[in-house]
Amino acid sequence: MVIYDIPVEFDPMRTKISNILLSYNLVRLNFSVFFGELTKNLAEEVALKLEKLLKKVPGDVRIIPVCKQCHANVVTIKSKFGEGYKIVEDLLSM
Repeated sequence: MVIYDIPVEFDPMRTKISNILLSYNLVRLNFSVFFGELTKNLAEEVALKLEKLLKKVPGDVRIIPVCKQCHANVVTIKSKFGEGYKIVEDLLSM
């Protein structure tokens, strides 16, 4: 998991960071939270690229390893809203 915090006034840098993380096939969970599988070497490669970018702006990036056992215990709650389901109409028809 990668979490980053860059001040809003540095939006172009936030975009660059996001693009780097997406290029490693990480999935955006939130505006500044990405999740995916990286080997230790790839995580170090990403860290070096981001460290180079962060020399130019204030910010904080954290690469947090999640073990397979912890990942297996993740609880995910998904909404069907936005996936073609008419939840609001279904609720109103009850």
